[in-house]
Amino acid sequence: MAIAGKYRGGKSYVLNHLINQPGCFGVGNTTNACTKGLWIWNKVVKAKTQDGQDLNVVFIDTEGLGDVEKDQNNDVRIFMLAILLSSHIIYNCTGVIDNDTIS
Repeated sequence: MAIAGKYRGGKSYVLNHLINQPGCFGVGNTTNACTKGLWIWNKVVKAKTQDGQDLNVVFIDTEGLGDVEKDQNNDVRIFMLAILLSSHIIYNCTGVIDNDTIS
């Protein structure tokens, strides 16, 4: 499972709470990004589906999208790699998803 969205949007924070272990993914208190590229948590998290089947989940944190210091091709590469590596993706955003959000 991967998470993607705007830079400085709380993606790492959300994953830390899903894993229930604060500090797994770096969270900063500045405007400087903590995540570069894709970071994969090195432990498999055990979970169950609604019908009781066992799941092994690997969490992937992505570099924030829309950083003005990076070109748009970087965003496309990060987002597409996250999609290709994941069977589920969380798109973390605030407000309505529009062309400015995904371009």
